[in-house]
Amino acid sequence: TIGASARRLHSVIVGSGGVGGYFGARLLETATCDVTFLVRPGGGLPDGLHLDSIAGHASFPQVRWTSEASEITTPVDYVIVTVKTFQVQDVAVRLRPIVGPSTVVVPLQNGIDAAPTLGALLGKECVVGGATKIISFAQSPGRIVHRAPPAAEIVIGGFAHNRDRLRERLDTLVALLSSCVGINAIRSDDIDAELWKKLVLISSFSGVGSVARAPRGVLMGQPETREMMYQSMQETQRVAVACGVNVPNDYADVLFKWFDSQSEQGVTTSMMRDIMAGRPSELESLLGTVVRLGRENGAEPQVLKTLYYALLPLERQARGELVFPQMS
Repeated sequence: TIGASARRLHSVIVGSGGVGGYFGARLLETATCDVTFLVRPGGGLPDGLHLDSIAGHASFPQVRWTSEASEITTPVDYVIVTVKTFQVQDVAVRLRPIVGPSTVVVPLQNGIDAAPTLGALLGKECVVGGATKIISFAQSPGRIVHRAPPAAEIVIGGFAHNRDRLRERLDTLVALLSSCVGINAIRSDDIDAELWKKLVLISSFSGVGSVARAPRGVLMGQPETREMMYQSMQETQRVAVACGVNVPNDYADVLFKWFDSQSEQGVTTSMMRDIMAGRPSELESLLGTVVRLGRENGAEPQVLKTLYYALLPLERQARGELVFPQMS
């Protein structure tokens, strides 16, 4: 079994890829919090965790990890979920043994679907919202590369039904994360808005980039894909507003200018990389959800819908739901 020598804050990081590996390594650096990684069955960190980061390198030859939540016996204060959105439901079932009355579950997935999925299986009172801005990836198991920004941004907040009750515990988590090298942590009183703000960017970038199979610099350098980026950002913002989310009227304009000003030319998204590699992706959560909610609330997004429909055959093929005939 996996326990701690003394009762202090204990965080479980679900996933050890680019996001989970980064935040887990930074928490380990503080030496003020016990960290356990819950990895997928068949996975693991037998060679430890090693971080190559623009904010400072870190190396831990031995870390605590398991693929079985039942082996974690120390009470868990925080569960930070960093797997892909389409893996969240299966992960939620595995988490049941370690989610106690004082545990806070923080999903960091793209999109807005993760918290409701976790809440339905673990109880919505313990699940909050989280969003992060970081460019990082696992070069190999346990070897994480962090490219940008120098301080990874993470925003955490409770929802209307649990915001006040969990405020103190969230403040403790934000303080813990803020004490880490290379993390800028904030608690938000409107996490719905923060999740949608990120979705305005990630749905547009992932959609246009996956169809064009091109990185940020190319997308913004070609007038046609540049226009599609702008239109899809505007559409996603309109869906957010139609859903009653407090997103500023000029947010898409401000976001587009910021995105255009970035210097990194070769940036892609994880959804783009998955689709180009023929793997299952977050297409449904990043584009499908926006299309569905837009249709239900009188703001159906036309550009985003076209991108979504164009990518569906590849997604279904990657999931084994569709077999392509031999093409000639």
